[in-house]
Amino acid sequence: MHESSSPSPRSPLTATTLVVLGQALQAQGETTEAEAVLRRALAIREKSLGPNHPDVAAVLGTLGQIELGLNRLSEAERDMSRAIAIDERVLGPDHLTTALARMQLGNLRHRQMRQTEALDLFSRALAVFRKSPGQADIMIPVTLNNIAEVNRAQGRLPEAEASFAEALALQEKQHGPDSLYLTATLNNLGELRRAQGRLQDAEQLARRALAIREKSLGPDHPDVAASLNNLALVFSREGRDAEAEGLLTRALAIQEKTYGAAHPNVATALNNLAEAWTHLGRKQEAEQLLRKSLTIREKAVGPVHLDVAIALDNLVTLMGDGDRYAEAEPFARRSLAIREAALGQSHPLVANSLNNLAVVLDSTGRAQEAEPLLRRALDIRLHALGEQHPDVANSFANLGAHFLDLKDWQHASDAFARAVAIQNGRRAAEFAEETRSDLGAPEDTNTYPGLITAAYHLASATDGGPAGALRSQAFEAAQWIGDEQAARAIAGMSARVADGRGDLAVRVRERQDLGAQAVATDKALVAAISQANAARNPAAEQALRQRAAAIAAQIRELDRTIATQFPDYAALVTKTPIAIEDAQKQLRPNEAMLLFTTTSRATFVWTVTRADVRWHAADLGEKQLNETIGALRCGLDAEAWLDKASSCSQKLGRKTALGADEPLPFDQERAFALYQALLGPVVRDIDGKELILVPSGPLATLPFQVLLTDKPAAGGDLAKAPWLVKRFATTVLPSVSSLKALRQVARKSAASKPFLGVGNPTLDGDGRSDVSITRAKLARQIQTCAALPTQATQVAQRSLRAVDALSGGTADIVQLRRQMPLPETALELCAVASSFAPVKGDVVLANDASETRMKTLSQSGDLAKYRILHFATHGALAGQVRGSIEPGLILSPPAAPTPADDGYLSSSEISGLKLDADWVILSACNTAGGQAANSEAFSGLARAFFYAGTRALLVSHWAVNSDAAVVITTGAIDALKGHADIGRAEALRRSISALIARGGANAQPGIWAPFVLVGNAAM
Repeated sequence: MHESSSPSPRSPLTATTLVVLGQALQAQGETTEAEAVLRRALAIREKSLGPNHPDVAAVLGTLGQIELGLNRLSEAERDMSRAIAIDERVLGPDHLTTALARMQLGNLRHRQMRQTEALDLFSRALAVFRKSPGQADIMIPVTLNNIAEVNRAQGRLPEAEASFAEALALQEKQHGPDSLYLTATLNNLGELRRAQGRLQDAEQLARRALAIREKSLGPDHPDVAASLNNLALVFSREGRDAEAEGLLTRALAIQEKTYGAAHPNVATALNNLAEAWTHLGRKQEAEQLLRKSLTIREKAVGPVHLDVAIALDNLVTLMGDGDRYAEAEPFARRSLAIREAALGQSHPLVANSLNNLAVVLDSTGRAQEAEPLLRRALDIRLHALGEQHPDVANSFANLGAHFLDLKDWQHASDAFARAVAIQNGRRAAEFAEETRSDLGAPEDTNTYPGLITAAYHLASATDGGPAGALRSQAFEAAQWIGDEQAARAIAGMSARVADGRGDLAVRVRERQDLGAQAVATDKALVAAISQANAARNPAAEQALRQRAAAIAAQIRELDRTIATQFPDYAALVTKTPIAIEDAQKQLRPNEAMLLFTTTSRATFVWTVTRADVRWHAADLGEKQLNETIGALRCGLDAEAWLDKASSCSQKLGRKTALGADEPLPFDQERAFALYQALLGPVVRDIDGKELILVPSGPLATLPFQVLLTDKPAAGGDLAKAPWLVKRFATTVLPSVSSLKALRQVARKSAASKPFLGVGNPTLDGDGRSDVSITRAKLARQIQTCAALPTQATQVAQRSLRAVDALSGGTADIVQLRRQMPLPETALELCAVASSFAPVKGDVVLANDASETRMKTLSQSGDLAKYRILHFATHGALAGQVRGSIEPGLILSPPAAPTPADDGYLSSSEISGLKLDADWVILSACNTAGGQAANSEAFSGLARAFFYAGTRALLVSHWAVNSDAAVVITTGAIDALKGHADIGRAEALRRSISALIARGGANAQPGIWAPFVLVGNAAM
């Protein structure tokens, strides 16, 4: 019998066997063993085949992949570069194997932040794959994904979108719409949509990837956990933290089942869930998860690994948010020690740890120890990131907070001024995803409030010119303070404009692209300098700094161009402050503007008249102001008593709950005290003038007309109480700059028709209760004013607590219909319409009150023919409609939703309407402002209607009594008919005062006070 001879240990066949074994070990994650086997194979092939053989290049490529995975970038570069050189020399630059080698080196360049080189390598590989039969189903989509990722990293989002879309189309054509091959592209495109703020699309893509993975891999596969996490990220961006929590809980369970409870992946999942719990106020439970995550990382990667420092930072942040700085200190010190040992003394991550420890020391009374750390962190960031990076602004702000605590007002002002200058110059992507690397200073020592506080104290100690300059500086800083939800609504309007045509659309798209590039460049620079020293590339880092500066300059120039060429749009979407002197020029002799800014310690008030400016601080911090306004709203809004968590009885010092027929108990003493604090010091300046109010924070949730201008009489008649509305006409503005914008377009409406009312949308309620069934039936009967029942009364049930059922950017129609029907709004609108003579107003109700009808009227030009528009329906603020980042109005939902009509008229859709209206009346629940203390007044609705073409809005702070709405609305209109020169604000003041004078229930402030005028007070 003949036996086959075994191959020589140095033969090519042995090398091939070793390569197969090495690749198998690599696939199993046994990289150390795989590398050793492949090194043996490489040595055999180099000796037997020569150093420049393609089979040698193949082993070098595999070794490069392993080295890349182990973050040994210089070794990976050596082996990959050698492999490409061999393939190009032997096989040619257009060979398929050469293209595959370029792909590997492209991945390395992407990791090294050398994006231009990465893009060139991927593009050259793609050109080869496009010419190679059979590659379309695998390598072309992969390469397109890589090209898209490079473009996304550089902020070139339109280019990234095009590549992702092509890759997805190819994969769908080759594998079908439900193939597992699609999920990576769906995930990447979803992340892009999230970065663009297109959350509806991001949610749909995440849901689709999740459904495919669940069907293909089963419900407990780790890739399913990854998809759950991606969908949770979208929900978190939409403010749907409770839903995100459910997804993250399931993802954690999958990770624990797959890898065991002590795996680093489980630590990451615990951290993600802890963040969701923190947003939901479950901080104690979140802390338990973070501690567990820390323990896992310590055991898995060792107690001095950089991942442990991240876990420590998370705990420091949570404890700092709870004012538990003494407990946070050892964690902050340990994080710093780990990073200094691993990264050296001058790394940006070391600056993060220095900052966190300094804030802890400052907050525990050790300012002398804190200051050197803050200065060192600032120096590191300035050197590494350049003078315009957001992290540098954070360092200046923390230094300013330090000086505030020391009452060193001048140094505090200087530091905050540097931070403000950076932030104002870097307002590149107002809608970018949040990143947080620092432990924050107390809220009133954040950049703008901090500058205002320092400037106020400096001004109080100086006279003349310096005090006036400080006052002006703080006045402009106060105008930058705003609300994230309102900013998102404005971003939605910008996106709508950018989707259109013409020069403005081109400019807006360009501005959005530059904003994305600025954020991407900031992140790329941080990532580049966060590499280990051996892997850093100084030339690439300097190129990123230069790119950041160039983008910032382009943004400033483009903003100037947009503001000059398209002032109406600029006024809508920007919060660029105007100087006090410019504001004074816009005011008439009988007007006074009051700007309010609340910090954690005080409320600052600027009183601006045509002739003078006053600035004072009321001793009302945000917490105290929230408590005061919360107590006042208990006497205004019945819904404040309905929540299970309601504390109205406690706030008002009552031992019993509110009786079923008991009037709402309004605290007149508190209302007078609030007037004294806010307006008392300037009463002589404002006496006899109309007040233009620019509130923010808690004050945006209260109509000022319910304040009392004198001490109330004990047990006195409400009709005779000294309400502010009896003495002052008031108008509210969403920003100081909007005064100038509105006055510039203050021409009177040229509309020929008096009135259009829209309301009584076709809704079902819950479909079970007698109330819902009865109201739905009645609402459907009232399709026109001729169909009104002979007898009907009651308060319109426009409860925001019902508006919680919309999902995504397109509404869930079944859930939307569950909102409470509003048949009484038909009575309200028809009554107002009939008050006009000789031509009565028009009304659209029920099925006709739809998005489609509104958009059709707008496109035909008919909507612009109405001087007054009156919407009587459910209203929702930014974030209150689940899944929508925009405020809006609920109309009749269609049979099936479309992008053009989903039953929800959002602020961006409103901004696209063509109006020429003197008034828009929003007789809906809570269209004036949110109950949350951080809600910016009107959350974008006012801006949207202004941009669409209206001069003023009448909006409501809580559920409106329909009878009162009719009386107030018709009274104001009648007052203007008789005295056209008095203006809208005075007409509204007279109408409300007349209703109060009727006495009885009409004098209850909850009845007459919800309406406020927003916009242009004069006709």
